[in-house]
Amino acid sequence: KTPLIRRGGISEEIFQNERKNVIRERYSLPNDTMIIFILTRFVNYRRVHDIFDMYEKLSNEIQDKVFIYLNSPITDQNYYDWCTAKYKNILSLKNIVIDLDYPRNDDEMYKMYQSSNIFIFPNENQTWGHAPLEAMGSGVATFVSNGCGISEVISQITPETIFEVGDTTELAQKIERVITDKTYEEISSKQISYVKKNLTWKKICEVYVDDFKEMIL
Repeated sequence: KTPLIRRGGISEEIFQNERKNVIRERYSLPNDTMIIFILTRFVNYRRVHDIFDMYEKLSNEIQDKVFIYLNSPITDQNYYDWCTAKYKNILSLKNIVIDLDYPRNDDEMYKMYQSSNIFIFPNENQTWGHAPLEAMGSGVATFVSNGCGISEVISQITPETIFEVGDTTELAQKIERVITDKTYEEISSKQISYVKKNLTWKKICEVYVDDFKEMIL
């Protein structure tokens, strides 16, 4: 029998949160700086190095406009050491910060989302990807690789935010385009609207209840 595919959801409370400025305030960033946020871990399949590759491929003009904030605890020390050695030149820049301390609670985590303009999730072999869902629910323009299960959903909303796993040239072009054209707010509006209508826990549970009724009856 063909299995049913059901998605994860998020609490409706997230939609009540206001946009924050904790990252901008912490690093004294100008109002016109674009904050790109990555919530991940240093482990190979999370492909943190793709973020650094992408940054190197941005034009100098766009590089000057962005601030990349990675909240990335270390899971694989060897991978972390490889990344920091290979990309030591760009990691010495002031507009790329690696925070190795995971958020202490959900409130702290959501403030990071809500302080950002763009969220990137470059993972491969990711069955779903809850972080992109949280990012979209927080009103952040979210880009994901096609190696994540959630890409199947996002491709129906904003196909321009899906990129091939490991294709950092494609990712850089997409990021540069939305910053230049200032379409990231339009993207985030479409994404959060879809999440509100389809991917809250209430909506997901309604689908589960209908599934159970069909199986029992």
